[in-house]
Amino acid sequence: MIIHKDKIYIIAEIGGNHEGDFEKARSLMKQAIDSGADSVKFQVYSGRSLANIKEDPDRVNHFNRFALKDEEYVALAKECREFGADFNASIWNEKHIELLDEYLT
Repeated sequence: MIIHKDKIYIIAEIGGNHEGDFEKARSLMKQAIDSGADSVKFQVYSGRSLANIKEDPDRVNHFNRFALKDEEYVALAKECREFGADFNASIWNEKHIELLDEYLT
């Protein structure tokens, strides 16, 4: 939380709790905003940004099952704005920084 003089800034950490399901991610985001969150935060990654495909392809595939598609992250960021909340993310690779830079607060 960021504490301002007169207001507490609440960040709802969704992380990867959507388990790769876009509709679940949208639902969690909406619930967080409806509960008063000022910002919603996700983990943004691909399997290759967390594990080495040559050393452990099964682990890469495991993480990929829980990642959203690029366009889904963008859609979530846009919806956050539409609902009046900030979009934040822990991003694990440069590709996603470039993809989401304009939406991050």
